[in-house]
Amino acid sequence: MTRAIFALAACAAFGQVTYERIRDAAAAEPGNWLTYSGGYDSARFSRLTSISTVNAPLLQPKWVYQARDTNKFEVSALALDGVLYVSEPANRVVALDGKTGRPLWEYRRSLPPDLRVCCGQVNRGLAILGNTLYLGTLDAHLVALDARNGSVKFDVTVESYKR
Repeated sequence: MTRAIFALAACAAFGQVTYERIRDAAAAEPGNWLTYSGGYDSARFSRLTSISTVNAPLLQPKWVYQARDTNKFEVSALALDGVLYVSEPANRVVALDGKTGRPLWEYRRSLPPDLRVCCGQVNRGLAILGNTLYLGTLDAHLVALDARNGSVKFDVTVESYKR
């Protein structure tokens, strides 16, 4: 029950992600990370000032998220209005409460058993626009997920994964 109430509260606070918001996020919203490397300039830098060389040695972890896959990660998580969106290997996406680390929802897309990949079951992460997360899958699909609850908006084949 508590999880459902929290998920509803998180959905109510969720803001639309526009092109302009992504473009300006590095300067205007340093607490959000709306695209790979944090912004279109790929600076991988946040203007947040709450952590400094003075207090960094005093930091303590508040929570730890344990991924369920041992394959390599080659992505940046997205952060939007207190929710972290993590794309894990083998086409799994999880939304986490940024304050507690509690999962809000998860999505997993099964892969064909005959799929062969050269370098492990990695992906390149997520993209967001509006209230939709986009995931390119290992078997050449484009999946659109509702960022508020993880429901599938569409799943289309881009190419035959056998090619």
